Amino acid sequence: MFRLSNLIHLEPIVAQKLISNVAVSVYDAAGQNKWFVTPLAVDVTVEAPPSIMETFNSATFELRAFVDVSGIFLRKAVLPVWAESVSGDFRIVKVEPSTVTVSAVGE
Repeated sequence: MFRLSNLIHLEPIVAQKLISNVAVSVYDAAGQNKWFVTPLAVDVTVEAPPSIMETFNSATFELRAFVDVSGIFLRKAVLPVWAESVSGDFRIVKVEPSTVTVSAVGE
């Protein structure tokens, strides 16, 4: 005999916002090389509850996109782009493109 569950799973309502042309910075713990990144910027999609998204202000929103080259010993590599928001109210949904090419610049 089958018994159907009466449980219903509700997802919270969220709103998304696309933030274009976020400059990609380079994190290098050793700081021994200078790096060139291609492409220079990415598009980041963030999400938050609608009430928070209504107060979204792109001029004051702090968002950082970066690649971590710490421990990279190649002169050129394709690496994932990470994004973070200073505000804990926003969740990073997607970064496009998700990878960039980093090349060490000769001294």
